[in-house]
Amino acid sequence: MTQTSAAASEESVAILVHQDEYLKHLGEVASVTTGHIRVVKRKFVSKAGWEIVDVPLADCTAIKYKDERPLFKIFLGALFTVLTVFICYMIYVYWDRLDPGTRIPVGALGFATLYGLGWAFRSRRHRLLFSLRDGRTLEWKSASGDYKYKVASARKTVEFARSAGLLASVTGRGDR
Repeated sequence: MTQTSAAASEESVAILVHQDEYLKHLGEVASVTTGHIRVVKRKFVSKAGWEIVDVPLADCTAIKYKDERPLFKIFLGALFTVLTVFICYMIYVYWDRLDPGTRIPVGALGFATLYGLGWAFRSRRHRLLFSLRDGRTLEWKSASGDYKYKVASARKTVEFARSAGLLASVTGRGDR
């Protein structure tokens, strides 16, 4: 579905950040239209705390797409998994020294292990980089848990960049 903007009939290509998420994505690209790149900027003397700034698409020289693995979240997932496995090992080794009536939340340890494995092996995110003529680079990156929800928006932006001749590179599995 395409939306027609009030200013000179430009069409919305992709909405990358929804309005309720603007405060989490300050300084990032919010949406792409056929004529502008809309960026969320911090506005200090405002009730909302943000404003949308339109950057003309004519100022954009290249758009790069990267399908990334967030290393910090992968590291935390591996650390979480190792920690829960260590706790299970210590319970196994010192089982006979536990006081009678000691409760061990086995389900919580299982869930913690599953969450850690999920973070370690399933974390992915989209990143779009918009290079401008004045040397600035605008970017948008999805949260690692939002990867599957943002696939359509990222794909539409990459297809638009390819058709406009602005696509510089596609890194990762996002093109498949």
